[in-house]
Amino acid sequence: MAKQKENKNEFSKFFVSTDYIKLKNKLFNYRFRKYMLAEAYKKYSKIKDAKMLDVGCGISPVSPDYKRTTFIDSDKNAIDMLKKSRQKVLLGDVEKIPVKNEYADALFSSEVLEHVNNYKKGLKEFHRVLKKNGVLFLTVPTHMKYWAFDDDYVGHLRRFDPVKLTDEIKQVGFDVLEVKPIGSFIERELTKYLVKKAINQKPMKISKLKMKGFKIINDFLFGVIYLAYLLNNSKNSSIVMISARKK
Repeated sequence: MAKQKENKNEFSKFFVSTDYIKLKNKLFNYRFRKYMLAEAYKKYSKIKDAKMLDVGCGISPVSPDYKRTTFIDSDKNAIDMLKKSRQKVLLGDVEKIPVKNEYADALFSSEVLEHVNNYKKGLKEFHRVLKKNGVLFLTVPTHMKYWAFDDDYVGHLRRFDPVKLTDEIKQVGFDVLEVKPIGSFIERELTKYLVKKAINQKPMKISKLKMKGFKIINDFLFGVIYLAYLLNNSKNSSIVMISARKK
């Protein structure tokens, strides 16, 4: 069931802070999703020199190969930050992806559909812009029982029922290759803790020493949530990763 509300992501205020971006891209939960998506890509996409899209990438893309990827987001600050690192970027919306039909061999969209008013239209757009046999890789938060203050803070409109979402992906013309539970209770509680710390914080300068310490802590937490993932199951997972091939 959808949680209907105004879609406002309070985290966007940090998108102009280079230090925040460094922190964000060292976070255990972002790194874990990126790692799992890269593993899925190696497993299911065999095309050499594949053309890729990372849709709704924000300031933290998940594509495993930046050189072959076009990054798309609706937040101009995020796009401007990516431009500084000389990435190929487009300002665009999940409900109307600004590329031609059958453009890409692979499409990544991580933690995006929960922010989209008409996510079913987004699924149709994913199908439209992928070539025949192109592969979709996405992650979404699951199960409304996990809804908490952080969902409101980051602008979530819903958490998904993974069975229903899988059926909807099939209905728009995909063969679902894999549905993998990658979230856990531990990951969920750690994420809520991080968001609670971020509320009312302002972008700030962070010393190199603090940044190094932050990375060490997140290296450890990455290992913790990887172990939790190995012990996880679909009924208890707070995040699901779905890989699907366009028919």
